[in-house]
Amino acid sequence: MTKRTGILTVVLLMMVTFSSTAFGQKIAFIEKITIREQNLTMQVGTIHELKFEVYPAKHAEKVKAVSSDKSVATVLDNGLITAVKAGKVKITLMGEISGVSASIEVTVVEKGTTTGGGSPTPPKPVYTKGTVDLGYGVYKGDLKNGKPHGHGILTYREEHKIVPSKEYIAEPGDSYEGEFRDGKIAGGIGYWRHKGETRMIQT
Repeated sequence: MTKRTGILTVVLLMMVTFSSTAFGQKIAFIEKITIREQNLTMQVGTIHELKFEVYPAKHAEKVKAVSSDKSVATVLDNGLITAVKAGKVKITLMGEISGVSASIEVTVVEKGTTTGGGSPTPPKPVYTKGTVDLGYGVYKGDLKNGKPHGHGILTYREEHKIVPSKEYIAEPGDSYEGEFRDGKIAGGIGYWRHKGETRMIQT
């Protein structure tokens, strides 16, 4: 606080005191600010509403919120924090006239990083239909997150084992129709088209 600002604050307090005395009223200023959280960890792009209490509840000044580094996190006067980029920042709540304050340290981490001792929440799977080039062949059918998953047909462009545990070897031009899981042929009944003939096989 500069000398000039300090003088203005004292003058303002004196004016308010004189006004309240003249009209026989008591104007309360903030005596204490309590932030319910201690230290806070947020992921980039998330928003958190800081919970805090001001005593006395009825007071004649405004609470200001300040971020020590707005490039890491910003904050509104109502305590709404927005995480911008990874890093650490101090958020301070302060009475505009009294100068009474309370602070909390906020750590911002990248998306997908654990913030509370548990595992990060996995993204929801995306189910579609389409065609995927697997290198040794081309798959067409159901997809999950861009990988073969569900019912589909795999057409081989080079010699390749249909499943590693079986001696079913597909040749270029062969195809396999059946169920797939997470990019691979699932166990069960499938149909192998080989040299113009269709053969039912157990995978």
